Amino acid sequence: MINIFVNFLKVPKLSKARPLDNLEMAQWFKAFFDNQGGELPEGYDPIAARGGNNVVKLDNKIKRQ
Repeated sequence: MINIFVNFLKVPKLSKARPLDNLEMAQWFKAFFDNQGGELPEGYDPIAARGGNNVVKLDNKIKRQ
């Protein structure tokens, strides 16, 4: 069985950073990931893939210039 997921990225729409547009893209990506098996490949080490760097904590505030 072949499942085809198609989503045309509307870059101008996403670049406006509207929450609902971004949520729609995130929901599509989650559905795509789940459709592909929803699991990380066996033996995948995300920390090693990032070169040992941790993900930035969300509680850190970004200073805008």
